[in-house]
Amino acid sequence: MGDDDLFEWFGGDMQGHHFVGTGGADDGLDWQMGFRGAVQFAVIQQWDDAGDKGIEADNNEYDFNAPCRSNPTLANLTLVGPNTDVATASYGIHLRRGTDAQIFNSIIIGWPSEAFRVQHNETVARGWLDPSGIACLGTDVADDQPVLADLGVRTFPNPAVEQARFAFELPQAGRASLSVYDLGGRLVEQVMDGQLSAGHHNIDWDLPEGTSPGAYFYRLNTDAGTSTGRLFVTN
Repeated sequence: MGDDDLFEWFGGDMQGHHFVGTGGADDGLDWQMGFRGAVQFAVIQQWDDAGDKGIEADNNEYDFNAPCRSNPTLANLTLVGPNTDVATASYGIHLRRGTDAQIFNSIIIGWPSEAFRVQHNETVARGWLDPSGIACLGTDVADDQPVLADLGVRTFPNPAVEQARFAFELPQAGRASLSVYDLGGRLVEQVMDGQLSAGHHNIDWDLPEGTSPGAYFYRLNTDAGTSTGRLFVTN
């Protein structure tokens, strides 16, 4: 509990895990001013008589396009609203003022306004947002979303042992890059970076020697949009 945000970051790259916050007087997780840290396993619950959003996220409130843009990585979040319209709470996640964010494997439930809202053109101008990865129940709104192609990436085998293949369709020729990250947001390997033709592509990744078993995330960036997913590694 607290009289302001439960957890708040002004820049930096703090790595943290297992946060629990309830009944704050403002937001659950709040960042701005170039925050690029990583948060894993966080539980936020807002009550009906206090508090605002599960996440309120900015790049820079004075300059939405300021360099060193906020771009944290968050995984395994549970953001629980008061589940009533008679509440001070509003959005489960509110990304605005030019922020980027990588958010994986999370539950957003019980928010009076929308579960997920994206605001301001500067927030989506670089095409990082992949709406196909967002599953919402009910009517949930994300403002100013770009129209992206469906870049759904198929990954197999998954779990992988020594090699994994990423399969996807590019709607247009252009530059593409594919990278794999660990749960802390650290780059494991850039699998490819170059020009690709339109159409179907299979990209094979030979796992580096000594890759630990567990969960990893991949990110495909293309001129047509971005797609992310999860890959498991086993012995």
